[in-house]
Amino acid sequence: MSATVSADPSAGRPANTPSKFGPYDPVESAPWWARPSGIALIVALWAVLHALIAVVFESAINVDDAIESYLVQSFEISYVARNPPVFDWL
Repeated sequence: MSATVSADPSAGRPANTPSKFGPYDPVESAPWWARPSGIALIVALWAVLHALIAVVFESAINVDDAIESYLVQSFEISYVARNPPVFDWL
């Protein structure tokens, strides 16, 4: 007598016994924004929105950005120790 293995997880249970998750699969019952495709969509929409805002307001450089753009043109020892422009160099 050969044993067969079934891919159905409910095959070994009696017909009346509910599954561990109930009648619903946890992945299928998750809301759209909690699924991997929903998360990717939200991140993509955020990136597009951020890019649109950056393009629309690109002409309005504020004072901090102007000073920082001036400071990163050369490597100096006299940077403010609390806030050097390391991220602009990268």
